[in-house]
Amino acid sequence: MIKLVSWKTQRRIVPYIFIAPAMLLLAIFTFYPIISSIRMSLCEWDIIGTPRFIGLRNYATTLSDMTFRHALLVTFLFVGVTVPVNVTLALLTAILLNGRLALRNLFRSIIFFPAFTSMVAIGMLWKYMYSTDYGIINYIITLFGGHPKDWLANPAWAPWSLMLTSVWYGFGWNMVIFLAGLQNIPDQYYEAAAIDGASKWAAFRFITLPLLKPISLFVVVMAVIYAFRMFDLVYVMTMGGPGTSTMVLMMYFYRQAFIMLRMGQGSAVALILFVVVFFFTVLQLRFFKGEVSY
Repeated sequence: MIKLVSWKTQRRIVPYIFIAPAMLLLAIFTFYPIISSIRMSLCEWDIIGTPRFIGLRNYATTLSDMTFRHALLVTFLFVGVTVPVNVTLALLTAILLNGRLALRNLFRSIIFFPAFTSMVAIGMLWKYMYSTDYGIINYIITLFGGHPKDWLANPAWAPWSLMLTSVWYGFGWNMVIFLAGLQNIPDQYYEAAAIDGASKWAAFRFITLPLLKPISLFVVVMAVIYAFRMFDLVYVMTMGGPGTSTMVLMMYFYRQAFIMLRMGQGSAVALILFVVVFFFTVLQLRFFKGEVSY
């Protein structure tokens, strides 16, 4: 009886032993930084002196700052444009490359290649391509009789130039995820639909889209999170300029925390961004609730 109890106890303990290292890392690199950020957001600290508790003043200062509000609007613009374009382009490309297309494996590799490249390198490459003097984009425009444009120096063009770069960088990764989902759909479904006289559009609408909903949910959620957290491209290509035309929330956070050395306000911005991302993630999960089966 004692051996039986001991064996049952061991069975209960063993799983916790296996997950203990992961939980320890999670506590050190996730939970502790979050708690420290919350505590820091309630203080005034310039790195040099001693943190001074000021309550919710950092949040009040941030929410009343017009630059923060503008950064929030710019971030929403980036999310509202890049996510639908990214997801739609990735899905259509995945459907095209899932068919019997010549050299499809080569095209898959070419489109997916940017996902292996550093975001900083991508930003530097596209900054060079957008250059007024020696960029290939303006060179092509001049070949057709057009005039070079200051893509990254013009407040009207800079946000759209960044969004184009972001979509180009991200849609290849999402294409591969959609491609994996498409290849898991049995061919028998399409064969049965063809026998019943269904068109390709009907097969896509009633077979492909419903069966891709779990994949679509994952892709959309990750695309939204990435769009809210975009910093690398902005930092490398425009630094939030010209003016504040490309000032996204992450760039605003960077300026407050590491340029102005307002670590408390920077922490407040980071937590506000966390709440916004969390809200939109929950909203998406609720929107797909009842429609996604795993």
